[in-house]
Amino acid sequence: MAFRTELTVRFGDCDRAGIAYYPVIFHYCHVAFEEFFERGVGIPYPSLVTDRHLGFPMGHVDATFESPFQYGMKVVALVEVLKVGTKSTQWRYTFSDRATGRRLARCVADTVAVDMRTFTSTAVPDDVRAAFARCGAPESEPA
Repeated sequence: MAFRTELTVRFGDCDRAGIAYYPVIFHYCHVAFEEFFERGVGIPYPSLVTDRHLGFPMGHVDATFESPFQYGMKVVALVEVLKVGTKSTQWRYTFSDRATGRRLARCVADTVAVDMRTFTSTAVPDDVRAAFARCGAPESEPA
């Protein structure tokens, strides 16, 4: 089951042709990721980082860009947890044009759970793992 959120392509995200710069798409992944934590998991990501000293920095990402993100476009972002390992999680972000349903991009990213005080990898906490499962994540497996 995918988590769904929406965003708008802003003027500052675009080049002179009105097309979002490709690095902005990775920012959109993170925006959707934070929305997933706040509304899907029930833990605001800033609280996770500040209060629990837990972060999920990206270690690897693959992206396929299929159609331009245009200035003013309303974009649907689907977030899926593909795998949860002991210390890592694999995510898929699928972006589409809300008006036409046309797929714009798909990104698969691997994150590592990190203790933000020491910047060392740490286990994905049980409550976070359980929240991922409630959001439709598959059973945990090594990642």
